[in-house]
Amino acid sequence: MAGCNTISINATKAGMEGIDKEKINKIIEEASKGSKFYLHKEKSQARINKKIAELNAKKSTLGSEELDRAEKRMDKLISTLESVRDLSHAIIHIDMDAFYAAVEMRDNPELKNRPMAVGGEGMLSTSNYHARRFGVRAGMPGFIGRKLCPELVIVPCNFDKYTATSKVVQGIFSQYDKSYCMMSLDEGYLDLTNYLDNLEEADGEKPDVEEVVNELRRKVFEATELTCSAGIGCNTRLAKIGSDQNKPNGQFVIPADKEEILKFIHDLPIRKISGIGNVTEQLLNSVGVVTCSDLFEKRGMLSLLFSEISCHQFMEIALGLGCTDLNEYNVSERKSISTETTFKATSNQEEIHKILEELCEELSEDMKNKCLFGKQFTLKCKLDTFDTLTRQTNLAFCTNDSSIMLKTAKVLLEKEISKLNSFCVRLLGVRMSELLSDQETKKQVTIDHFLTAKKENSDVCPVCLKEIAYWTVSEFAHHVNKCIDTENGETSSESKVNSDTKISKENILKESEPLYNRHDRDEICTSKKRKLTTIPEMFKKKKVEKIVTCPVCNVWTVDECKSYELNQHIDSCLI
Repeated sequence: MAGCNTISINATKAGMEGIDKEKINKIIEEASKGSKFYLHKEKSQARINKKIAELNAKKSTLGSEELDRAEKRMDKLISTLESVRDLSHAIIHIDMDAFYAAVEMRDNPELKNRPMAVGGEGMLSTSNYHARRFGVRAGMPGFIGRKLCPELVIVPCNFDKYTATSKVVQGIFSQYDKSYCMMSLDEGYLDLTNYLDNLEEADGEKPDVEEVVNELRRKVFEATELTCSAGIGCNTRLAKIGSDQNKPNGQFVIPADKEEILKFIHDLPIRKISGIGNVTEQLLNSVGVVTCSDLFEKRGMLSLLFSEISCHQFMEIALGLGCTDLNEYNVSERKSISTETTFKATSNQEEIHKILEELCEELSEDMKNKCLFGKQFTLKCKLDTFDTLTRQTNLAFCTNDSSIMLKTAKVLLEKEISKLNSFCVRLLGVRMSELLSDQETKKQVTIDHFLTAKKENSDVCPVCLKEIAYWTVSEFAHHVNKCIDTENGETSSESKVNSDTKISKENILKESEPLYNRHDRDEICTSKKRKLTTIPEMFKKKKVEKIVTCPVCNVWTVDECKSYELNQHIDSCLI
């Protein structure tokens, strides 16, 4: 597989500096050749190569005048971005060092001086720094890790332990910033601006942010026996880059000065930037973009080759700009919130459902802690063939309820299982997007409102002469029958039995006289100055192109013209 970059080692991870990439890549290729992992990467690289060819073909058609015009447009964008540069914040990014592996080594000291990783034969979640010297890293199949390092010890994931430890760390974060923003169990952002201002007011001296961050990191170690690294900058992007500079157990500050920021960013490899992964790196490399300064120098060309959204991001990176409001970052900047886990490939549905339940509960708890609600649910499945399936659906209203997420996940999963001859999965993930904050969701329609809201249709009952609102014709017929039974003097129990018989679809659709006298109906209509539609006519109306969703499970949907089926489904959900 000549030129397959996706299967080669990405040595940007902390602890992998100076490794023999050529030797490691050769071992990886020999170990994986013919495997499902290899075949998947081969297909992925073929798609990337096709994109690269298309990109370069388009690049070859660009003329100098077109490039000049594009560069001027980008200069206007840069001017706009510069006008909102904010240097007033002290934002830090804390990243726990090899978190999962560090927890396991803490709980089992025998692992401390041995190369070890957390995960399974299918995929590794992380590795300690001893293993990284051999090229073993997260996202790598365990069998390849063993080829790189025969002494490698692989420990299964234990998310209960990792979650419990993360909560201890978050408790320390909250002492410095109540609005801290966790991005995962092992990393988060804090804005220390207010904390530092309060210290200055109390002491009369300007506090040193580096000393404060050192204090925070010391507290984390004392409480958990784990180290963490920190980046200090005036926005989240710079803080994130900084936390990787002095790993492990170090910190790095990028001064809040425009010239210092541009100097720091200038020669930084683009892969060091969060959000630029393997595919984007290959595409940018193919058109001569290797460092962040290249993004600026080739801005005109990039605007003609990439999307407007991508180019906006590229210019923010080149200028060292990023988010400065963590409250905004929690919702607006953070378009989704997710969690996933890798495990030994299985086709056991009971086991898969159990994993989904744990993931949904973890995601729900994370969203509740951040006071977030989402409306779009996504299920991610990575098969044993290393192919990835992502399926999403829009819920009826915003939620952070784990039971609703789980029901939705199971429905999406069943659809995929029914399509495939064999379904063996090795990774599952759940994601909520279209996020809203707690305040924003108060403006949303609740389930109580949904169940009590005025219904779509209305007609005058020919017996009691009241205007009746209803969703389905069977509801209206049920009301008419009850009124008739009441006039006939039937008991409530008799009324129920007879009513159920009378409002069956077959009876309603009969091309016979309606349930009430036609003469009486016409007289009523005249008095009400409106035309009353007969029940058969109601069923024969043109189909209303509207989808109704079950307000209980938020998953089951049906055309409005079949909403009598929805009523039956809601009854089953409520039982």
